[in-house]
Amino acid sequence: MNRKEILLDQFLVCTLEKGWFAPLFTSLEGLSATQALWKPNDQVHSIWEIVEHLLFWQERYLLRFQQKLVPDLTMENEETFRLGKSDRTEEDWSELLQRFASVLDQWKQELTSSTECKLEESVRPGSDEPWESTLINMNAHIAYHAGQIVYLRKLQGIWDSQLGA
Repeated sequence: MNRKEILLDQFLVCTLEKGWFAPLFTSLEGLSATQALWKPNDQVHSIWEIVEHLLFWQERYLLRFQQKLVPDLTMENEETFRLGKSDRTEEDWSELLQRFASVLDQWKQELTSSTECKLEESVRPGSDEPWESTLINMNAHIAYHAGQIVYLRKLQGIWDSQLGA
């Protein structure tokens, strides 16, 4: 496997394909809006908030990867967990998941069609960080939050252990 294939493989096992742990979309399967909004206390993010946060960063970096204009960041990271409206419905949850799936599918397409040279390019002008490093961190970020989602589901008693740890 070359570097690009390894990064694509890691992206897929973090998001869609079962590997050593439950991928992100497995951790989200069958959740209602009420379950996604549940929090054990105010110090913890809900599953819904985690999805909003992941979607924010995935969209932002996807635009960069596609060499499109990315607006300056005008908020703190903590604010990315609370981007949606306050009165959330099942329809809103479904739309959020569809939007997220679409962005991850675009990432899959971009990574599949990219070249090894792209991995060496800078993430943004004036940055020393290459795409390879960013993609490694992006996959770790997804896996981290997928684990949080599984844990929140376990706390609610709504996780099927057959789906993974």
